[in-house]
Amino acid sequence: MRRLSAAKKLGYATGQFGWSLSTFGVSNLLAYFYLPAETEGEVLSLFISQHYILGVMTLLGIIAFSGRFFDAITDPWIANLSDRFKGPLDRRRFFMLISALPMALFGFLVFYPPVDGVSPWNALWLALMLFGYFLAFTAYTVPYTALLSELTEQPEERIGLATWIAVAWAGGFILGNSVYAVQAAFEQWGMSSLEAFQWSILGFSLISLVLTLVPVFALRTRDLVVQTQSDLPLLMSLKSILADLNFRRFIIADLLYWVALTFVQVGFAYYVLVLLQLERAIISLYLQVMLLSSFLYYWPINALAKRYGHRPLLVFAFALFCLVFLLNASLGYWPIPPFYQGLSVALLAGLPLAIFAILPNALIADAAAADAMLTGQARAAMFFAVRNFMMKLGISLANFLFPSILLLGKSIDQDLGIRLAAMAAFGFCLIGLSLMWHYRDPTGHFDHEPTDSVLKD
Repeated sequence: MRRLSAAKKLGYATGQFGWSLSTFGVSNLLAYFYLPAETEGEVLSLFISQHYILGVMTLLGIIAFSGRFFDAITDPWIANLSDRFKGPLDRRRFFMLISALPMALFGFLVFYPPVDGVSPWNALWLALMLFGYFLAFTAYTVPYTALLSELTEQPEERIGLATWIAVAWAGGFILGNSVYAVQAAFEQWGMSSLEAFQWSILGFSLISLVLTLVPVFALRTRDLVVQTQSDLPLLMSLKSILADLNFRRFIIADLLYWVALTFVQVGFAYYVLVLLQLERAIISLYLQVMLLSSFLYYWPINALAKRYGHRPLLVFAFALFCLVFLLNASLGYWPIPPFYQGLSVALLAGLPLAIFAILPNALIADAAAADAMLTGQARAAMFFAVRNFMMKLGISLANFLFPSILLLGKSIDQDLGIRLAAMAAFGFCLIGLSLMWHYRDPTGHFDHEPTDSVLKD
């Protein structure tokens, strides 16, 4: 069996670094920019309404949810187009090439509202830019992740390749989290908070553009072990994949994980600025500590997964995340200095983050490869699209719910909304743990062989 060279693995993983950096702002900074924390000094200007709609929703929550929902429903469509594509380049790199520039452009324009002050035009602008970004994002990431099952034939090498892209994802996330420190540096040079933030986002968008183009030119069609196209229509392809009960159990648990994680990611700035009452630059420090500590676990997880399978490690990760989310809800009450409270949580979160960064992608790549052998239909993009749909649906729900909970209290004097959001993340993660407990690790094999009736129904 062919093995992928280290240079090819690095070229492939660089694309993950690029789109991880690209999506950081849209995934984690919308509330920070459009719903700024109420500290002693206002961080940024106000551009959209800060009030409830119908008593429970916020304008930001509605827009963010709509964008993420659009992102989710386009996944299967883009996946089917990629699986069946015949044309220039191969069916994966062609979509990556045409979507890299729009993804970088819209990712910046999301944070460049056209009107100073609160205006409905800013809300419309945000919605349009988000929809444009997510369409480009889907067109890049679905074909990109499909390559994981098509660049190697060996499950062990897929876990290794998943580790490479996990490291790259963390690298992009760490660099993205430095936006707070970069913004603070620009402010020291005399820029306003708004100008400093926007220049930081522009710089990161340009870097992400270059990085996302690397795998397009580093890989060649001959590097793929699977080059055939699928001929199944969209709905038939989806139905045959979702026929597996065990796979459904996994993707629902994965959805709940993303709801919980997004609650914490979006709320991280509030934990530091409000609950711990620390400086803004500490946000970047904590997140970098958390992700750098996770690197220490990548290779042990790689070895343990090859020996024991995916399920035990994922169950353990869910349990540990439940503890992390409970600790987030209690920040500020511990009998130790605030700085060390946040540092303790950041260090503890590194291990479950490492597990979730590696194993889900490897699990799905194995499932897609086994399905291709059983059915003769190379539908790796559709497998990852189903997972991405659930992931993005989870992120959409979190972005919809978080602002509503947050407005119950997001100030130093009234922090109820921040603490309740952390408790909600704990609840979602606990349900995900229960589902994963009943999951049977197939290590790349289905509970049943797809039958002709499933494929033709």
